[in-house]
Amino acid sequence: MDQDDRFRSFAVLQEAPAAHPQLRSHRIAIGLYELRDGRLERVRRVRADVTGPRTEIPELHGVRRPDLVLLNDDDLGYAPIRFDERSLATVLAHVTALREPVQRAVCWYALWDMVTSAELPARTYLGAVTAGLPHETDFGITQVQQRQAQTAVARCTPPGVCAAARDALAATWWELLGQAEPGSDFQLMWAGTFAETARSDTDLDRVAAPLSGERTVPGLAGDAELRWQLVTALAAAGRADAAAIDEEAARDHTAAGLRHAARARAARPTAEAKAAAWESVVHRTDLPHAVQTAVAEAFAGLPQDGAEELHPYVDRYFAVLATLWDERGGDLARGFVDALFPRALVEETTLEATDAYLATHRPAPALRRLLLEAREDVARALNAQRHGGAGWMMIPGGQ
Repeated sequence: MDQDDRFRSFAVLQEAPAAHPQLRSHRIAIGLYELRDGRLERVRRVRADVTGPRTEIPELHGVRRPDLVLLNDDDLGYAPIRFDERSLATVLAHVTALREPVQRAVCWYALWDMVTSAELPARTYLGAVTAGLPHETDFGITQVQQRQAQTAVARCTPPGVCAAARDALAATWWELLGQAEPGSDFQLMWAGTFAETARSDTDLDRVAAPLSGERTVPGLAGDAELRWQLVTALAAAGRADAAAIDEEAARDHTAAGLRHAARARAARPTAEAKAAAWESVVHRTDLPHAVQTAVAEAFAGLPQDGAEELHPYVDRYFAVLATLWDERGGDLARGFVDALFPRALVEETTLEATDAYLATHRPAPALRRLLLEAREDVARALNAQRHGGAGWMMIPGGQ
């Protein structure tokens, strides 16, 4: 930058991941945005062909540095982006000030990619989510961000602060539920999201109240899917036992009700519940595939309250893996193998067990790929927990 805060030069830097070290060419747009009256207004836009490790953008030489330099503006290319220091600060504080959903989505995706790459602390991302989502108007963006925020708490936050981060997130979801228009998609989403996040006694009482009729929420009455979300959330928190699940199942005799009841039973954080879930997926063949899939997905879930009851199943998983793959076959086998992988155990032992299996067996190529991808999920989450504050800029916005 010169003394007038103008770019002396401007270049886009590109790096390839270690696993795929070949650089690609990208046709992108670069947007320059200024914060004016609470809105991020685009003041300049140029197109560029990014090739090789460094691409000069002469059109931006001498241009005054804006509040935000947004690479891949309008999402023209498939490429992860990073921000310069000033742009990152602007996005964290004002991402919803961008007028168009596509620009906001590009920024949100970049922030999340930085979290999972251990370049941005999960707490910083969560701060942007809780500050920004009350002002986000696009349902799709909101839905993705709330899911990723829950994942950030469960998988990318150090265990010692996970409970506090989760409770803070639940408080935000509760506030947004109260602000949502009755009967809207937003209201339904926030009700389910709050239930899934709630773990304090006060929050769980709020989850249970609509089920008992103690408190009704205008716009949500009679929604069977939501009732099952509430029941399953209570079951996962240890507040709904088998009898409570059976009582809800008696209200819903549909195929969906059967599936939801099985999911709720599998979500309970007890050794007995996990043993029954494991048996129903791994050893039984008389259950509908949809029910078994629901059970497999709920068996581990997100480690909201620790996953001690899952430790015995790491060795069991690798012991039955080949049989499960050979006997079930096709999409069903792929779904079970992926769902039962111990992702909830974000620990070195999970990586070591996977490495040991791969070193001593010769799994089919498709199975090996699934295991490597699942291992990478755990490795990235573990790295995010440990090094969330270590940052680097893959593609600076300016120099």
